[in-house]
Amino acid sequence: MWRRIVFVLLAGLWNAELVVFSVPAYPRKVFLQLSDGTETAVFLKGDEYCKWAQTEDGYTLLLSDSADWCFAQADGTGCAVPSAFKLCADSLRSDSLRSFLRGQPKRMTPAAWRMAK
Repeated sequence: MWRRIVFVLLAGLWNAELVVFSVPAYPRKVFLQLSDGTETAVFLKGDEYCKWAQTEDGYTLLLSDSADWCFAQADGTGCAVPSAFKLCADSLRSDSLRSFLRGQPKRMTPAAWRMAK
């Protein structure tokens, strides 16, 4: 009987360990070196299962299939999905990118993040 109690207690502690060790993203501003050599500041979001970033002015960034940070666009449900516009320094944003961003909500979250919560 005592072995069963010890087993249940150890199993409970092991499950608690899984919850305790989930790691949120670094909460402060970080600087990314872009492929053109410029740097830009972003805030990292998410955890080890779902990652994204936000620009200083609140636009959501997602990693593309080619591992580049891209601005997000809202899908039909309001979740963030990658767009064709790559991250660039604010001062280097083209008129077409600025026009695109004006039509996008700020501080979107990816669909995977909403499903996980």
